Amino acid sequence: MLTRRDVLRTGMLGGAAAVAVASLPWAGAAAAATEGAATGAAAGPSPALDLFFTEFDKGYVERRPQLETSLGLRYDRGDWDDISDEAAQREQALEQEAVARLEAAFDPATLSEQDRLSVELFRFRAQQNAEAFPWRLHAYTINHLYGAHTGLPAFLINQHRVVDAASAAAYVQRLKGIPAQFAAVERETLRRAEMGVLPPKFSLAKAVEDARSIIAGAPFDGSGEDSALWADAKAKLARARLPEAEHKALLTEAESALRDGVKPAYERLLALLASLEARAGTDDGVWKLPQGEDYYRACVRRHTTLPMTPDEVHEFGLSEVKRLHGELDAIRKATGFGGDLPAFLTYLRSDPRFFFPDTDAGREAYLTEARAAVAAMQGKLPLLFRTLPQAPVEVRRVEPFREKSSPPAFYNRPSRDGSRPGIYFINLATMRERPRHEIEAIAYHEAVPGHHMQNAIQQEADNLPIFRRIGGYTVFGEGWGLYAEKLGKEVGLYQDPYSDAGRLNNELWRAIRLVVDSGIHARRWTREQAADYMESNSMIPRESVEREINRYAVNPGQALAYKVGMRAIEDLRAKAAAKLGAAFDLRDFHELILVGGSMPLPILEQVVGRWTDARKA
Repeated sequence: MLTRRDVLRTGMLGGAAAVAVASLPWAGAAAAATEGAATGAAAGPSPALDLFFTEFDKGYVERRPQLETSLGLRYDRGDWDDISDEAAQREQALEQEAVARLEAAFDPATLSEQDRLSVELFRFRAQQNAEAFPWRLHAYTINHLYGAHTGLPAFLINQHRVVDAASAAAYVQRLKGIPAQFAAVERETLRRAEMGVLPPKFSLAKAVEDARSIIAGAPFDGSGEDSALWADAKAKLARARLPEAEHKALLTEAESALRDGVKPAYERLLALLASLEARAGTDDGVWKLPQGEDYYRACVRRHTTLPMTPDEVHEFGLSEVKRLHGELDAIRKATGFGGDLPAFLTYLRSDPRFFFPDTDAGREAYLTEARAAVAAMQGKLPLLFRTLPQAPVEVRRVEPFREKSSPPAFYNRPSRDGSRPGIYFINLATMRERPRHEIEAIAYHEAVPGHHMQNAIQQEADNLPIFRRIGGYTVFGEGWGLYAEKLGKEVGLYQDPYSDAGRLNNELWRAIRLVVDSGIHARRWTREQAADYMESNSMIPRESVEREINRYAVNPGQALAYKVGMRAIEDLRAKAAAKLGAAFDLRDFHELILVGGSMPLPILEQVVGRWTDARKA
């Protein structure tokens, strides 16, 4: 197991919030050992253990109707997830009871190595959830980054397919259910507000803007232009090819639900947000919350999967910033740029040659280059991997209704049924924040060989227990994404030195996150301190700096995952290569990392160690 001393020596500060682990509700998921992760234990797969996981996961998914839809399993459910604290308490009890049953029923000594790994991963997740549970009411229910105000429309537009009468009726039923779901959000938001848990004032103000944009257009007002929800409803109901009378009736119901239910619900939510904004403070750090310092330490542990402290995170970040400045300076010299490194960074973030016009044509040109970068990398994948994803990936622009507050880029995984591809979303609201020299690195991070590669292969690994195909740790996923950016250089991409500088700046940006996130939440940095540090140490423009700080303020500790996870994977690769020598094959190492599914760093280290020992023997 990794110790604190190991972490400080290697710099592996793991960073992963265990994302809610979801699993598919069908039986027959064999817990067979993969070629990479298993080392040939005598015991075979346990049908009883497979049944245990399948039954637990079946209930988990069925209690989450939105998850069931997003996985492509059912589009005929018209209900929303239960977001109440009472539901959270029930889920916690169910998981802990499941762990007790697991430990009572299965002796690890009798299981295959792969089954033992599955048990260990299940227990790790449950333990991490138990440690985080006392802090559940410290998480903001609604802010500028996430919440029902944009989350429900985005879900309907991007996740809920309408393919027949049942899915069409379910879509309309979900529209009708938005007011009740908002009421639940309001109850949980007020519960936290009474404890003194409120997002910063700026975040609530931006959430108000986004909520207002949802109810702009028909049928909410007389502007003449369709709102995003109404346009989506009309298009999907038309594609369902229902009998004319049924189609007309559902369209009327949808319009009525939007006008008479959704609009008043948004107006009530807007009033609540305005009242909370008046009460909220301007400090960004969670140190301001009740027991805020302890809460942040818990966030660091959860998002690192390691026993790191905020101070250790901060110092690691400072050392990485210094190292990456050296690499960027080497590129500066290679390009013949006459000024020093700060001048070079200013040049890269401001010279017009590095930006597309802030026009529709400029946005389309950016998307074209991003798609070309994805295509170029897809041609190189056989040099790096043995298993390739079956699901395709698409590059899309973030929808206008949520682009103001969305991150620069993000990824949505494909559905299990093959009906929806993986989607790499790019936020093109402000083209001055999207320099051309970042296109390659972000494409490799979000699409291939990054998030799409990792998520699709994990979902398609039918030889794994079900929960391991869908679950995730941020430190693993984001660490892999950042590691994937660098793989492009290993296969001859980044031919333009400025694109390589963009890659290094992306890594530098993630190192800066370690410094700034811990600075804001543990060292009580002001927004100005954080912004000045980011701008003076990178080529990130001021507008993007502000957007980044906004993100760290409402998601404490999450930004630690990227650099920490990358370093962990790099260290494990270097150790395996040193031990195996000429027998080391990078494709086999990547196979091991990806086909076993997402893992916390301590368990990932054990898996790589066992694999290396078996190949060395």
